[in-house]
Amino acid sequence: MASDYFGGCPLCPDGTHDGYLNIWRANWFVCHTHRVKWCVGDNMFRSWRDESEEIWRKNSDRIADYKEVKPVYE
Repeated sequence: MASDYFGGCPLCPDGTHDGYLNIWRANWFVCHTHRVKWCVGDNMFRSWRDESEEIWRKNSDRIADYKEVKPVYE
């Protein structure tokens, strides 16, 4: 099962994820294989402050059709 504090993909056998993307202040973890996403909150990671609106738009477009799921936890 997932060993990550922020959860893992409920469809992956080992509950992993592919990291997170920022869309403005919102931090979304994703699994690109299964095209799923889950939001862990706003401003959880400061990295969004170093990104531009263009990056946020690209991130938003990339996961726009991903299904929002509840992550699995250990």
